[in-house]
Amino acid sequence: MKRLLPLLVLCGCGDNTLPLDAYQARSGKRIALRTYAYRDGAKQWDPTTFFDRERQERCTVQRWSDGNTYCTPPAVPTVYSEANCIDGEIGRWLATQPAPTHFFREFTLIGGEVISRVFRRIGEVAPPATTYEIANGRCVESSSLGWTYYSLGEQLASTSFARVKHLSSVGESRLGLDAYTTEDGLYVPIESDGPLLRDRVLDNECRVVAQPNAATTTCEPVYAGEAQFSRDAACATKDILLIEATTTVPEVIMRDVGGCRSYTRRGAEIPHVPLFFPLGPSCVAVNPPPDAHLFEVGAAFEVAELMRVREESPGHRLQRILVGDGTTTVVDSLLYDSELDVDCLRTQIGEAFRCLPANTFATVLPYFSDPACTVPVELSLVEDGACDATTKFAIDKRGDEPIVRPLAAPFTTPIYEISTADSCLEYIPPPRQKPFTLGAPLPLDRFVDAQLIIE
Repeated sequence: MKRLLPLLVLCGCGDNTLPLDAYQARSGKRIALRTYAYRDGAKQWDPTTFFDRERQERCTVQRWSDGNTYCTPPAVPTVYSEANCIDGEIGRWLATQPAPTHFFREFTLIGGEVISRVFRRIGEVAPPATTYEIANGRCVESSSLGWTYYSLGEQLASTSFARVKHLSSVGESRLGLDAYTTEDGLYVPIESDGPLLRDRVLDNECRVVAQPNAATTTCEPVYAGEAQFSRDAACATKDILLIEATTTVPEVIMRDVGGCRSYTRRGAEIPHVPLFFPLGPSCVAVNPPPDAHLFEVGAAFEVAELMRVREESPGHRLQRILVGDGTTTVVDSLLYDSELDVDCLRTQIGEAFRCLPANTFATVLPYFSDPACTVPVELSLVEDGACDATTKFAIDKRGDEPIVRPLAAPFTTPIYEISTADSCLEYIPPPRQKPFTLGAPLPLDRFVDAQLIIE
């Protein structure tokens, strides 16, 4: 049953009329939500791509050189035929793929390249002898082979597009919900490979982790370094974060032990010391670049934990999952399939969309059950560590369409594979992976399909 949570208060410029619940998205008069409407009545909005009714085209939130963000049509960077990256500006796209309708001019700011102009694509032009492109603020020569080139048409300034503003939540709780909004009324919580929240303890964004079939999940830092090196010649502990000179230095360090992640603050920077790196069963000495930065591991902290609650949806086979800490709520990127009793993920299959059982690893692979490699057996290696998501299904991705098969039972006898030397050798699964036999494939029409609509 849906748990009613307090409405968040958001602050920002422009339209401040919110949906009934702060985690609910809504269309504006000009910028509309693209929504996946499932056959059973369930709906999911697209959190990253919208529809500009005025311009009759898709658009995404992009940063421009004026410092603002706009809902901008899909576009790719221009290139140049002259080494100054000013003259001879043209469009370029892979010769084997349909060309985009727009190209954009890059402008370099601190923090990366942004858009300064957008151009409509016109017709094809002859490939230049040499091409140049902007990379990390520099004009560099690039390969001119394998591309099709286009002349540039109408030049579109930022005023051609709807400005998108970033609303930040206010309050005293640890997690806050941020959203995109426009003057015409669009309102949508921000996502990037999962719902994003602001962690006030970290003073940074965190991403809600997709945790299929679990009662809880966590909101983990969006940008974290990983301590991969050791001062110990036996690599007993990974205790050094190495950052190259041109890379942004993270405030947080992540450690992964057996699939279980833990986090610490970034510690003090230290002078260069002998470093070692675990490589398979060995611990090898490494020489970091002379301009690299080395940091110790700092104080540990706990990431925010959230509850996953299925939203009551009478008459719907698919149910949304609300994720929250009692004060702040977002909508999970997964749905719950009540008929199969499993969380599912919207998956594109050809031109259609279906909600297939969510699992990040359980694929189907061919092995043998005898030491002569004469008796084939299809198995799925399933992660079963303490922090791994559970699953009831495996997905065979070897064909043009995914084939969903239920996990049957653990395979307890040795499995074998043909090695590169055409020898039949026993295959030892990696730690945390357990082989399972599989049931019969389920037809794709067993899974609820969806149509993409504009609301």
